Amino acid sequence: MSRTDQQFKLRMPAALRAQVEQSAWAARRSLNAEIVIRLEASFGPAAQCKQEPNNDREVISALSKCVASLDQLLPYLGKVPADIGLCEWSR
Repeated sequence: MSRTDQQFKLRMPAALRAQVEQSAWAARRSLNAEIVIRLEASFGPAAQCKQEPNNDREVISALSKCVASLDQLLPYLGKVPADIGLCEWSR
């Protein structure tokens, strides 16, 4: 952010401003930087998933891949590293 960025006045409730100021202080940022970061995050990929109703197939596909990966790990649950050959002393 630079001094050449457009400026505008913003009204917000005092309690909200206090929350944002506290968060900015904890993150060692200015109030302006905290607001900008939070606004940018609201337009990021996670926010887009909430806004795009046609994204269901992609989410289901990604979850299916995760489930398949977890299914491959099921045989190893409850075993210690030596039981599955991950340690040198298991030889």
